Amino acid sequence: MMDGHIVYQGRARDSTTHFLKMGMNCPIHSNPADYYMRILSVNYPKHEEDETHIKIFTDHYDNNLKQLVAADGAFLKLPPPDISLNDKDKATPC
Repeated sequence: MMDGHIVYQGRARDSTTHFLKMGMNCPIHSNPADYYMRILSVNYPKHEEDETHIKIFTDHYDNNLKQLVAADGAFLKLPPPDISLNDKDKATPC
């Protein structure tokens, strides 16, 4: 999370690959959790560069999520739900 926004969702062991795609290479002999805490921290009160930093991470996450959803959607072929109600199915007031 970064300023209330999700910027990564997945297995801990895959986080280094995710952030590497953004050019955020965790230094050798570093604890990845410490590194991510540092790069995902936001100073308050926020300044324009903080907002830009947040946007970079959230845009990357959103684009990655859209690709995953599209890939999953290719496997799922469900008919749209029928949301119409017949007279006998309508709820009756109490």
